[in-house]
Amino acid sequence: MKIQHIKRTFTHWETSSFSTYRDTFEQYGGSVNMHP
Repeated sequence: MKIQHIKRTFTHWETSSFSTYRDTFEQYGGSVNMHP
């Protein structure tokens, strides 16, 4: 099992699209990493 898979399992991280990133940046002034 890869480390990335383990991290995603524990953090419930999911891949996002560019539109999600753009909307988050416009609303909060940061990336989805800063405002999940």
